[in-house]
Amino acid sequence: MAATLFNEALDGYDWIVWTGTINWIESLKDTLNTMFWPAVAAVVLSYRDRVDSSLVVRERQTTTNE
Repeated sequence: MAATLFNEALDGYDWIVWTGTINWIESLKDTLNTMFWPAVAAVVLSYRDRVDSSLVVRERQTTTNE
């Protein structure tokens, strides 16, 4: 998040140099897109790991009960 905000600060500086203002909408979209997809990937991978772990536990329970 810190790297994204630093990058957006640099982009804001460039916008000021080029146009005299900051394009806040574009900056917000960039920040949301940059943070959204890694967050989605983290949630999916975490869920997948939990599902895999529960399958291993069930498999162990099944083999020990036989």
